[in-house]
Amino acid sequence: MSLDHTHAPMTPRLRLRLWWLKRLEMLLLPRRRNSDFATALLKWVDTEYARIHHDLHRDGGDQR
Repeated sequence: MSLDHTHAPMTPRLRLRLWWLKRLEMLLLPRRRNSDFATALLKWVDTEYARIHHDLHRDGGDQR
């Protein structure tokens, strides 16, 4: 993927999902070394970020 690619417009629902993911990630980062649960949850957050990015390219918007 080139660095100058474009995305479809984000819906308010998608913006809210990104906002919650960002907050969750900030809460979990300090705890990732001592907690398997925090590590697993951070992997899920990364997967969600990738899924959102993929959806913006594929469909032009949020499908959930």
